[in-house]
Amino acid sequence: MANILRAENISRIYGSGDRAVSALRGVNIEIPKTSLVVLRGRSGSGKTTLLNILGALDRPNTGEVLFDGREIVSLSERERDEFRRTKIGFVFQSFGLIPYLSAYENVEFGLRLAGVPLDIWKTRVSEALDWVGISKRASHRTHEMSGGEQQRCAIARAIVHRPALILADEPTAELDSKMARQVMMVFHRLSREWQISVAMTSHDTASMEVADYVFAMESGKVVVERTSSEFLA
Repeated sequence: MANILRAENISRIYGSGDRAVSALRGVNIEIPKTSLVVLRGRSGSGKTTLLNILGALDRPNTGEVLFDGREIVSLSERERDEFRRTKIGFVFQSFGLIPYLSAYENVEFGLRLAGVPLDIWKTRVSEALDWVGISKRASHRTHEMSGGEQQRCAIARAIVHRPALILADEPTAELDSKMARQVMMVFHRLSREWQISVAMTSHDTASMEVADYVFAMESGKVVVERTSSEFLA
């Protein structure tokens, strides 16, 4: 299967001299197209650092990242901004919604950032909200939605511009088990029905039940690479 993203020999060091900390140490990872990938590991293992580099939010000290065959580490800041806005959808643990905006307006904001033509905004937003199952909450603001609804709204905002890849950092950490499972099924359907690849960090074993691949990280290295069924066996 072709890869949407491949990282080779990725290292990331923070600080210098005696205070230097190696967050990533020669990481190699491939994310196949239309797959759901989970990065697992203890706090401080390098999961979030790796996710930030894969999404062009940070640069590695060594190594390269190829997105659909295009090398992105060496892009200019302007090119990286454009890349993130059009090719990647981000979902965070804290949801990241704008409190004074409705669910509809929060999702619409994703189209503004991506520069999508105005004449298709209404169709795109309505489709995204319906797809994640919160179209009836379109006019509600953040404080009027449950945690699960807020996270699904965040996912709708991340997919509304039709990115090739979703990067999600601990997206179920603040949710109860029922809500977490609902969110994971949304990610699973995204990879199958919308052909969007998903890479996420998680401590939740339930998330690995629907993942296609599980990468375990330890001390800045990928130490295990298995399919979800092999990992849970």
